[in-house]
Amino acid sequence: MFVGVVLNIVSFILVMGPSILGFEIIVVEPLSYVSVIAVVHGVIGGIALISGAVLVFSWHLQRSFKDCLKRKRVMKPTIILWTLALLFGIWLYAILYGV
Repeated sequence: MFVGVVLNIVSFILVMGPSILGFEIIVVEPLSYVSVIAVVHGVIGGIALISGAVLVFSWHLQRSFKDCLKRKRVMKPTIILWTLALLFGIWLYAILYGV
């Protein structure tokens, strides 16, 4: 999971950040369905990224796995958010590139 979070942070900084900043339709037509999908994808993905990073880095600092079950309550919403962000991203890609 550590590698997944690191790769997600890198892709967020190098690919997704510049991509969304250059996405003019959000400013020109903020209520269009493409803009809404892009913003929802970004917000859900950002929350999932932060949640995953907190989980991984707090877990990485532990020597013991006894607190693992306590984090299970946070893991389920994180994977659900990550999956939703992925689905919104695929939907946005399909709209923009006509797949």
